[in-house]
Amino acid sequence: MKFLIINADDFGYGAGVNRAIVLLHDQGVVTSAALMVNTPGTAEAVALASTRPRLALGLHVNFTNEAERRFLERLEDPEKNWKFSANDIKERAFWDDYMAAYQDMIRHTAAPHAPWYVVPADNKWFSRLVVAAAIVEALEGLDLHYPKVGAGKKKELAAARRLLAGERN
Repeated sequence: MKFLIINADDFGYGAGVNRAIVLLHDQGVVTSAALMVNTPGTAEAVALASTRPRLALGLHVNFTNEAERRFLERLEDPEKNWKFSANDIKERAFWDDYMAAYQDMIRHTAAPHAPWYVVPADNKWFSRLVVAAAIVEALEGLDLHYPKVGAGKKKELAAARRLLAGERN
């Protein structure tokens, strides 16, 4: 059996994002969330997830040099200052450890029935293309069909057709 996984990003970013992700999960829209660490809402996100055992969590880690450009942008643009955290700079020292853990996690958790899609985040149009292709592949693999029309329904359709044809005359 195959499942379509809809992932929410930035779980743990703050109370508003956390509430939105939980609401979407409770409504059946989101099946997993990428947990941000060392953010103001991390503890709340973990507490909320612990009461929702069907909400799968992944770890949100940025593995590109794009992060440096974004850090500088957050420092230089007053409208983005609120996004900056000094912890982000400290965490960069653990790059090699994060990469090893990331590769190990992918290697040990990917399965034919639950594959990982590693999406590069440093090129928006390409990232969106990769995600769209993964969604199309998952949907095509579900072997979806319209419901079968039984004899009773066919009679109902024929009667409706006769009624509508009679209205035209």
